[in-house]
Amino acid sequence: MENTKIRQCSDITNPAGICITDFTVNELNSEISFDFQRNSIKPLQPLNATQVDNKGNLNVSSIVFIDNSVTIKKKNTHIKQYLSYDNNGDPFLNFYIIYDSKPKKKQKFKAYQFNFTTVWGENGYTPNPIHSNPNPPTLNDINFINTFLMDLDPELSRGTVTTVKTTGGN
Repeated sequence: MENTKIRQCSDITNPAGICITDFTVNELNSEISFDFQRNSIKPLQPLNATQVDNKGNLNVSSIVFIDNSVTIKKKNTHIKQYLSYDNNGDPFLNFYIIYDSKPKKKQKFKAYQFNFTTVWGENGYTPNPIHSNPNPPTLNDINFINTFLMDLDPELSRGTVTTVKTTGGN
């Protein structure tokens, strides 16, 4: 994580969070379609896998499905990370995989894989004014993440919850 670079997400202001710039995106040789006309213009939920490595980094791999008429490259996508707390005061991370396309009802989707490592420590801590503990949580305090695929239109996002386990866990 010491090599992770942080930059401002130039033209993307929503949602709140820290921009992760050290990620890869690969178009997978896969497409899905539906035998019916979808009535929704919302993106499909991501499929995730996470693991804490031996260096204490949280690695995330997310498979997303995006309208097959849109071409996704690293230069036209962003990933943001935001630390949140649940009603019990337990911390969790939100990740937003952000792209931009014209909203329309989609029937065919291309698969893309995003791989990234969370930003942690002082660079990854976003103080939460509602939470009373001023100290940032450790990565060991994170039990789950939320990952959202987000078209820039704020009404168009879908998410999924993924449990976080350490390398020694089952």
